[in-house]
Amino acid sequence: MVLITSIENKIVKEILEIKRKGKKSKSPLLFFEGYRLVEDILKSGAKVEKLIIREGDLGKYRHIIQDKNYVIVTDKVFKEISGTVNSQGIGLLAYKPLPPELNLGTLALAVDGVQDPGNLGTIIRTAVAAGVNSLFLLKGTVDLYNEKVLRSTMGALYKIPIYLDMEIEDLKEIIDKYSLTPVKTSVHGEYLYNSIPKGKYLVFVGNEGNGLSQRVENLPGITVKIPLYGDIESLNVAVATGIVLYGIRG
Repeated sequence: MVLITSIENKIVKEILEIKRKGKKSKSPLLFFEGYRLVEDILKSGAKVEKLIIREGDLGKYRHIIQDKNYVIVTDKVFKEISGTVNSQGIGLLAYKPLPPELNLGTLALAVDGVQDPGNLGTIIRTAVAAGVNSLFLLKGTVDLYNEKVLRSTMGALYKIPIYLDMEIEDLKEIIDKYSLTPVKTSVHGEYLYNSIPKGKYLVFVGNEGNGLSQRVENLPGITVKIPLYGDIESLNVAVATGIVLYGIRG
């Protein structure tokens, strides 16, 4: 058993660097914290480097670590790497998912400037649930490796190919190569969300406050609308994403 007692330890320093730099980190690893999230990552098929266990919680997690590589850290060290107020004393280092060579099916999703980490995490989980086969994050979207994004995906980022820092020109090439039709939401959409014709689609969802950027609005394609029956101006972007994706699936 390895007991880490200092934040100068190589493993601890790497975790802190990963958390601080996000996608700019040169490490091939990501750090996840919390019992439920650790369980989800272990079930996701991710390549796991090691578990990180707080010294005082070793007995509680023996059923998880018995056949895995792990280290123990003191309570003080775990407090330094923890991103939560009431930590559960367990974390995990796993290798970043590497998206395969692009091979699109009939439904893909592009995220254009979403800024809230919780929204992006929920969008990723929703995309997996709706059977989206590829997810593109346009430049200007919140960092996929932001600690709050990772937590809110609940391991879903290992279940769908995600392509980062896409330019609109990249997506134009993909649209042409795979004969996809862009789908954009609009209050004046030509189709209701659940009456979209069958086809091969790349759905675009935009920023929480400003919606889709002009670069996306200029793309040819179809527009869809989600009716608002109550006295509210707009839907949360993650909610709207789910409605449109399931409308297409329906």
